[in-house]
Amino acid sequence: MIKKEIVVTSFDVDAAGFARPSALLRYMQQAAREDLDQFGMTYPQMRENGVVFVLYGIRMELSRPLKAYEKLSLETYSVDIRGASFQRDFYAFSDGKEVMRATSKWVLLDFVKRSIAHPSRLGVELPRYLDKDSGLTVDKRLDLSGTVHVMDRTVYQSMLDENEHLNNCVYADIVTDCLEYDLKKYVSSIEILFHHEAAPGDELSLEMKGEGDSRVVCASDVTKDRPCFSATVTRRDA
Repeated sequence: MIKKEIVVTSFDVDAAGFARPSALLRYMQQAAREDLDQFGMTYPQMRENGVVFVLYGIRMELSRPLKAYEKLSLETYSVDIRGASFQRDFYAFSDGKEVMRATSKWVLLDFVKRSIAHPSRLGVELPRYLDKDSGLTVDKRLDLSGTVHVMDRTVYQSMLDENEHLNNCVYADIVTDCLEYDLKKYVSSIEILFHHEAAPGDELSLEMKGEGDSRVVCASDVTKDRPCFSATVTRRDA
């Protein structure tokens, strides 16, 4: 586990002054990485061993919008390991009050074969903080019937991470870009399921459905003719 203090910066917020989901995901990604570093599982070491962690599902809930210069205490815990799946949960507090919680699901990826690797290849036994389970779940299959095309996106080099694919945090920007422009609302919930990784140059076709404050968004990788991701997002009045 790790606890760290963060400050929401001016470049973390959107046009309404609210922290973007992608910005919060980046802080969470860094906290998870630093937690693994404590066990000697640095990214270079894992690459040397031929494996990396990849995210296949995440869900984040916020009780209110977070704004620039707000100081947060961020916590992350390795909660459990079931089969090939690792669960890691997150919490953020402002003045001692919880303002965000999230759950995430990971697997080890053989970096060369691009296939799932057994947890034993990690070489280290992660602790299990079962009492820190957020209580959130990740839906393994969303109903995508009735979605309609809203936009296309190309995966550029600036969107990649060290795993050489579209970074997990950027998916949240793609999802929220599909939504109607509304400065009075903030994203109170977002859940993303990662189906297949996207590489530089891949063309994504975005579709969406929903009414009111909730939407279902999905993307197909037209270049590789396969699903890329699906997501649900809910906005509320600030």
